[in-house]
Amino acid sequence: MALSVDFLKKLPAGASSLEALERATGGRVEGMGKRLERNVAVLNIDGRRFIYVRPQALRQARKTAYGTSGLRSWLGADTVFPERDLDHVASTDVEGGRIGMSYCLVAMVKKSANRSHGSTNESGPAPVREAAVAFSGGLDRKGEHHVSYLTQQMVDKLAGNLSAGRGRSTFTREPSVGELHEISRALLQDQATQARLKQVALIRPTL
Repeated sequence: MALSVDFLKKLPAGASSLEALERATGGRVEGMGKRLERNVAVLNIDGRRFIYVRPQALRQARKTAYGTSGLRSWLGADTVFPERDLDHVASTDVEGGRIGMSYCLVAMVKKSANRSHGSTNESGPAPVREAAVAFSGGLDRKGEHHVSYLTQQMVDKLAGNLSAGRGRSTFTREPSVGELHEISRALLQDQATQARLKQVALIRPTL
């Protein structure tokens, strides 16, 4: 079943902590097999599971970055998801660096769309999202546990659309039925992947 527009508007693109993911969505964080929770976690929202990983700085040698090659293989990228990239939905440099998020949502995005958006929307500053984090006050009384949400450009990329220009506008354009199905596919909502995530989620991280 395809994701709805209302659901997508509430789905975090990035989070400063696992607790932030739970607070923002009402979901629960699950483990992913034997992988360390500081590297990768699964967010279960009413039975729908989404993968979040530690931001990986592209083209930089960072021992603290989580390499996703093993995850790509586990998901069956070459056979189950041909012609797709395992992608951090939000820019890793912006989300993990400038905004300071510890986890980023990942998806299997069409290669053409990923490269198009990577050369335009995912380079340079992100003042709107930076301001939103700075003034949101976080998700608890101490002003901690921040999340960031999907921009219009992230939704377009998930839908397999090429970049229409440079920018990071608020998610306002309602995707078509076909686009919602493609977005759901990219976010690993197919039955087989969801079943595998449910199976390995038996090993829970300690929060």
